[in-house]
Amino acid sequence: MWSSNKYLRLPLMVMLVLVIIFSSGIVVASATASVQISPQSHSGILSGESYGVDVVVDSGVDQLKAAHVKLAYDPSAFEVVSITESTLFDADLLLEPGSGDKGDGTISYGFASYEDNYAPGTGTLISIVLKVSDNAEDGVYSISFTDVMLMGSDSSLITGTATGAVVTVGSQTPEPSAPSDVLDFGSTSESTSGTSGTTATSGGPIPPVSSTAQESDYSYTFGFHPDDYSVMDRYGTVQQDNTAPSDKMETLASDIIKELEDDYLFSKGKVISVGVNSAGYLVIVFYKPLAADREYMDEIYTIMDGKAQEADMSGVPVEFGEGTGPQVSNVLQSLLQRARSTGEAGLEQLTDSDSPVYDPTVLATAGKMPQINTEKECWQWYFRDSYAISDAVRDDLLPYLQSGALLNMGVSPDGYFEVRINEGANVDRNSLMDEVYTLIDREAVNIGINEVPVVFRLASPVDDSLISVPEEAGEEDIPLSEGEAKETPGFAFLAGLLALSAACCMQSVFVKRKP
Repeated sequence: MWSSNKYLRLPLMVMLVLVIIFSSGIVVASATASVQISPQSHSGILSGESYGVDVVVDSGVDQLKAAHVKLAYDPSAFEVVSITESTLFDADLLLEPGSGDKGDGTISYGFASYEDNYAPGTGTLISIVLKVSDNAEDGVYSISFTDVMLMGSDSSLITGTATGAVVTVGSQTPEPSAPSDVLDFGSTSESTSGTSGTTATSGGPIPPVSSTAQESDYSYTFGFHPDDYSVMDRYGTVQQDNTAPSDKMETLASDIIKELEDDYLFSKGKVISVGVNSAGYLVIVFYKPLAADREYMDEIYTIMDGKAQEADMSGVPVEFGEGTGPQVSNVLQSLLQRARSTGEAGLEQLTDSDSPVYDPTVLATAGKMPQINTEKECWQWYFRDSYAISDAVRDDLLPYLQSGALLNMGVSPDGYFEVRINEGANVDRNSLMDEVYTLIDREAVNIGINEVPVVFRLASPVDDSLISVPEEAGEEDIPLSEGEAKETPGFAFLAGLLALSAACCMQSVFVKRKP
């Protein structure tokens, strides 16, 4: 880890929070929890006045692994003055990317405990101070929950209810007679009132079929129920005599997740959810901004159909759709902002002693940041191009790593490749940097990237943030799971943003250093 500052722990936050939300086979805990805004009513608040509320959690369990809340308020009547993080999650908390007031009437906050240092099950999550706008009309307003997730220390989702609050603006406004909004949370099965998209009819290896149900219930084995969901296409044949999802189909969905995780599940791929619906289809959901196309769907269907044939099923019915979700958008937007900030400042600022971002451990920089303006471009750079470059350069860098001249190499959350040079190695550093940059740049050019951004940093071989593995280790020995990552010192530096299947974002090259 580069720093103990919690805001530099975003990679681990993504690992804990996104794996929590997206991972397959989530168990629902039996504990009944409550989340509420306290106090649940304010009355007689006048224009220009401020008031405070707390988001209070009672999880029903002794230890919390993670918590996420999203609230809605009327931005025409109120403005957020401040949001204070409580001590429910201590100093080692991990903050969900994008936490805070969105400025559009929504507040989103997520926390996760760091390295099994779980939070107590009861207490205040955040405290919010709001101000009544000068032009707010007298009346009754609500502050309500739109999304809540609590997870216990055993990685089970906790079920419960979240209760909002009401605020009366104006001294003559009567108290509301209706109770505050209540949201049920913690269920792994969600439904939709129907699909808003149309069924495509062109292309594909298997003729798509029309849906037998205009409205379907959806249950996701992997991922979450997407926002703005629409159907892109349907393949295969539904058994007309039994449209309800069977145990066999749900088992097939679980098996398919394993087949897709290396290349197609987010973050390495574009799939954010896998499940079944009541119309009899297996369901694959793409993250809409990543723009999955016909060829991509065909590839996945070929894999799914092959897996189905192993289970004595032919023409397996598959519905491909697309949607969005803050769980994914927050990750990409956080990386997008970091990449933009790095690009705007310029890598050379790291070596400029007059710059506010000057870092004396940085020996030199080379190249420049790629132009990243959209979530798709962000995903392409962090999760596709960086993998390709790291994989291609791995063998060429092994001699430098084995000799101890280099300690490790990976992609920083700020968007550039970072190469750590052993401060104790007796080498010509300028020549070493030239050689290494030539290797990395060559592989970057091969995939169409010119002037690949690289930062050379001086580091100690005893730095706890470095990692070593057996000299003969192959890729199968590189820890990829959340549990293995926690057991390996400094894995966060190399692994970076872990998501869904706990796959690495920061592809890195490393071997055990010889004594």
